[in-house]
Amino acid sequence: MSWQLAYQTMEMALHFEKPVIFNRHPVFYFRSLLGKELFYLICPFRSRMCERCTLRFKCAYSFVFESPVTRDNPVLYGRNFASHPFVMSSDVGESQSTERLNLKMILIGQAAEYIPIIFWSFIRAGETGIFKNRVRYKIDELKINGQPSFKDEKLNLPGGPYHWQLLEEETIKKGKLFLEFLTPVRFKKDGRYLKEMSVEDVLQAAKRRMEILVGTYGAKDFVRMPFPQIEVFSENAQMQWKDYVRWSARQKRQMRLGGVVGILSVEGQFSAMALSLLKGAEIFHVGKNTSFGLGKIKVTFVEGEVHG
Repeated sequence: MSWQLAYQTMEMALHFEKPVIFNRHPVFYFRSLLGKELFYLICPFRSRMCERCTLRFKCAYSFVFESPVTRDNPVLYGRNFASHPFVMSSDVGESQSTERLNLKMILIGQAAEYIPIIFWSFIRAGETGIFKNRVRYKIDELKINGQPSFKDEKLNLPGGPYHWQLLEEETIKKGKLFLEFLTPVRFKKDGRYLKEMSVEDVLQAAKRRMEILVGTYGAKDFVRMPFPQIEVFSENAQMQWKDYVRWSARQKRQMRLGGVVGILSVEGQFSAMALSLLKGAEIFHVGKNTSFGLGKIKVTFVEGEVHG
């Protein structure tokens, strides 16, 4: 069985007409703007609920923001919604004053086909403006898969996508592994959100995340991934809990999305499978609420002698 997943990257350099301060995580704002504009551009039945719409499996908005699946699907049996086929991140954090912001999206599988309409949605949002005082922005540059892709009002789509693949070879590497949790990482173990995580916890969450994404947007035949081989000699966690607050338009209330930030340092032996799983978590984020920008991690592995 080959576990692999196609994806494309979309990076936009935004320039605001005046300095702005984000009092919440910037991804919350841009995710909301994208959803609003994409719905406006795509949906012919704006008063109809997506789950009752006959086009829900063919609509770009539904695919990206609702992500419906049939209840007999083998990946999430009994559930009718899958993980969203995108993640979003920003180089600007909360409470920072800025006139410029770099926004990045990872579009998974078929979602990459909607890059033109997603880009147009962000252009429309910039013309309308952000926040209550409608601060407008322009997109100075668009890169798709690292290549400049918008010039003279023309969108140029590059060639084929990137591919993530689970490495099944039995190669074992000794060294030091550093996991930086850049935005809150949140997932449960035994029914509770973890406030401190081991590398095995992260690998288990990464395995679950990649199984769902590959099973939904990649492989035709779904098969569970094996758990990778590792041996931990020492582990040091410097973590703290951090809450992000967002306004839910659907629930008409503020919601807290909290998780762990910090760094986990591990010395040990790691299989190629383990390192490739962590690479998947770095690309596609890990844990819950990844489409809101949560679960962003940075993985660094330094190969070398360590003492068990």
